[in-house]
Amino acid sequence: MFPAPLVLALVVVDRVRDALQQLADRLERDVQLVAINGQPFYGTRNLMNATGAKQAERIAVGRLSRRVQLIYPGFRDADMG
Repeated sequence: MFPAPLVLALVVVDRVRDALQQLADRLERDVQLVAINGQPFYGTRNLMNATGAKQAERIAVGRLSRRVQLIYPGFRDADMG
């Protein structure tokens, strides 16, 4: 159980107008940023830098380069590293 509501934000490339179809048709290259409870979790280098993700690590997603942040100083039990 989560002690507080979990909020997920997903930023994707806009390909169609229908919101549900937008989510169903996503490809890895379309996902630009994922934030959980206001904290950057996964995204492009530029967007992760813009969110202030200071401990983001480079990962390969297929042929793409992305960043993932698994350590959140100041958030108890949030260290996934």
